[in-house]
Amino acid sequence: MKISKEAEEYADAKFFHASRIIFEEAKKKVENDKFVSHENTAQTDYTLKIEAAARMAEVRMQSYVDAYEAEGELIEHDDVLEFIKRAKDIIKQQSRMIPTFGGGTITMVRNQWTDEYREQMLTLFEERAFLKIEPKMNEIILKSKETRLNKTKKKKMSKRNDLFRWIFDQCSGKRYTPVQLQLFLDTNPDWDKTELEKASDHFEGEGLIEQKDDSGFLVWLTHEGVNAGNSSRDVDSNDPPPPFFQQTHNTFNAPVGAFQQGDRNIANIVQTATPNMQEIYELLDQLRGHITSENAESGVEYIDALEEELEKGVPKQSRIRLFLNGLGGVATEAGKTVVGELTKRLLSGD
Repeated sequence: MKISKEAEEYADAKFFHASRIIFEEAKKKVENDKFVSHENTAQTDYTLKIEAAARMAEVRMQSYVDAYEAEGELIEHDDVLEFIKRAKDIIKQQSRMIPTFGGGTITMVRNQWTDEYREQMLTLFEERAFLKIEPKMNEIILKSKETRLNKTKKKKMSKRNDLFRWIFDQCSGKRYTPVQLQLFLDTNPDWDKTELEKASDHFEGEGLIEQKDDSGFLVWLTHEGVNAGNSSRDVDSNDPPPPFFQQTHNTFNAPVGAFQQGDRNIANIVQTATPNMQEIYELLDQLRGHITSENAESGVEYIDALEEELEKGVPKQSRIRLFLNGLGGVATEAGKTVVGELTKRLLSGD
């Protein structure tokens, strides 16, 4: 594991504290069942131990998640596999602690605890406990993927900020001064041509630059680009991203004629009714928790793309519809309800 010894000790302390509570709760439940027949008491004891083992396994996984977050470490795929392995070890350990019930019985036909029968019961114990921890495993896998994607997104925003500063410096912040992006590619080996093309398209879509040839590599600043660059040229590299890349969620509670904000203060949008965008973003945040585990990466990409489209001055309904259709294909049943609500609010004029 990547975390420090202190962080592992923190995870262990959380796990042992929670385990004692789980054990005491299970013990009390068995005592409350003491008036039931011997067969039922044994069965109850066996079932409660499965539930307790599953809860301990979940606590073991969560303790590591908490430790990683406390130390600011990113949970990678191999880390998740290690969490799950250690959780399964807890279950196996607990299964070996099943008592023989004094040579007693667990079925109506009073089978003895032979070696073969005991192994069958141990296997059944582990299978049932593993099944109970699957939702927690999927939750951690999804959270890990979302965290990694968010880090990638932040890194991409930071790289694009660096590129825009470079464009601004190359033309000394003046309009109609061509800049050849190939020069940036030649001196920045961590970029590739495809990534640079996407960044150029993004800047043009935001109204910051104009592309002067089909390659998208010969560009110059627009009036909005000049304003954005001037507002951020004194921003230190350790500070938050400049204003032209920061996401801004605007709330419209009633029909508006036009809306303008910040340095790019050109308002030419004609609207008859605009949804409450704060509620839209709340629905999108809610949807992040309702993507099927096998489609987690695609789901987050659809949500991010939809948010980016909505933040444009004039979002295209065709692209909104495309992203919503994609989300409908990767959402859980509960998520499909959220997608339906988003569709009703964003495409009500369709």
